[in-house]
Amino acid sequence: MSASPQFLQLDMWKPASELYHDMRHGDVSSYGTTGRMWKAKKEENDAMTAGTPLKDSMGEVGIDIEDVRKNGIKTPVDVHHYSAGPMLVDGHHRVSAAIDIHPDYMVPVSHELTRPTP
Repeated sequence: MSASPQFLQLDMWKPASELYHDMRHGDVSSYGTTGRMWKAKKEENDAMTAGTPLKDSMGEVGIDIEDVRKNGIKTPVDVHHYSAGPMLVDGHHRVSAAIDIHPDYMVPVSHELTRPTP
């Protein structure tokens, strides 16, 4: 008798608060802690909104929160699913902007299923 396959229900949209609080984050190592990483992303977004872009540790700038408020988030954030659970690997600035607008702001999500845990 063979094992039955496992199925995951993957959301195309998730509330910003779930992406912010409920998963591991691939961008933390260069900041030391998750709290420092989110603080830096917020500062970078605030700087972009004010017209004075700051680059993060990866050389990327934040996003304009007012543009997100007006036009929404067009590019999905990337979530990879490992054996140890999901990890937000790209889109931290977008999630930070969404959190600033409202914790229930719905963010588009792209999923990649993987096996090994990094």
